[in-house]
Amino acid sequence: MGAILGLDVGRRTIGVAVLDADRGVASPRFTLARKGVKKDVAALMSRAVDASTEALVVGLPLHDDGSEGDGCRIARQVGDALAEASGLPVHYQDETLSSV
Repeated sequence: MGAILGLDVGRRTIGVAVLDADRGVASPRFTLARKGVKKDVAALMSRAVDASTEALVVGLPLHDDGSEGDGCRIARQVGDALAEASGLPVHYQDETLSSV
């Protein structure tokens, strides 16, 4: 089993972590300064996605009532574009209260 990339897409940065599924351990890899969806995807493809990557998980910052706002729209834009560029499956995960 290969690596799973976790992406925390914000307005200014994208945090990238890697889960080594064989060991069950996630660790931060790097933070990318945002420059627009196309440039962000190109940077992620060159720095993070490799032959061992088998899936991507993108956090969704849902509102307390479960609705999606601008943060979710941005996360989905990056996730969808990255799925198209890489051919990898993308899973979206509710990250409500994950910082608490």
